[in-house]
Amino acid sequence: MLRYLPILLLVPIVVGLTLWEGMLSSRWEKDNVRAAECAKLIEQIPTNIGPWVGTDEVVEEEVLEGAGAVGAALSRVYENPATRQQVRVWLIVGHIDDISRHTPDVCNPSNGNQQFGEPEKVTMETPDGVATDFLTTSFGPSTDSPYANSRWRTFWSWFRPVEGEPVNWQVPQGKARWIFPNARAVYKLYLTAGQATQDEPAEISVCNEFAQEFMPVVNATLGKACTPGSIDDAAPAAADKAEGEAEDQTAEDETEA
Repeated sequence: MLRYLPILLLVPIVVGLTLWEGMLSSRWEKDNVRAAECAKLIEQIPTNIGPWVGTDEVVEEEVLEGAGAVGAALSRVYENPATRQQVRVWLIVGHIDDISRHTPDVCNPSNGNQQFGEPEKVTMETPDGVATDFLTTSFGPSTDSPYANSRWRTFWSWFRPVEGEPVNWQVPQGKARWIFPNARAVYKLYLTAGQATQDEPAEISVCNEFAQEFMPVVNATLGKACTPGSIDDAAPAAADKAEGEAEDQTAEDETEA
């Protein structure tokens, strides 16, 4: 009988670990309904925000799967027609275990680009007084590339919608999955723009100017995930207002021209 004791002791351990891993990965859930519902809000983010005019990019299905995105993804380039400055936006939602793996400091080096400096935490504050934390650093082509002198800066952050709580973008001290354990729906946002100079600091990136217009709108839109029963409603008033202001600005520009 004693010879079977190790097996008898091992069985509950294996079962316990299997149950724990299944809970973390939502293995037995039929569908990631929460993330699928939250993805609907991504589609409500307006193309025109303030003076910025957006152009959508095609996202292949394999890219969505590799990124861990559920449902829609926002891959859009916003341009300010007056200054010709551009900011690329990447926004997805999914299970934290899936979307936490491919961060810019992982994907860029794996694609042959260089990383210039360790990611640092920065805080952007919008006119409505809401602070947003980002991690940021610069990237560029490898030294043997003909474009080795060009660089870009990416800001990235996460937001987990919690019922009844305000939108709160966060960056982790370690891995993102540590601050959102087993979260079935977490948004991940990238803001990327080219650098005017190789050593351009984060605080003067055009992403800061863009965020002044973009973050209040995206917060009002995604914040509906924190309000029960509101995801399928019409696009939020803040988004409608942004669209109207953009159209008014375009009309003024055409009149002045």
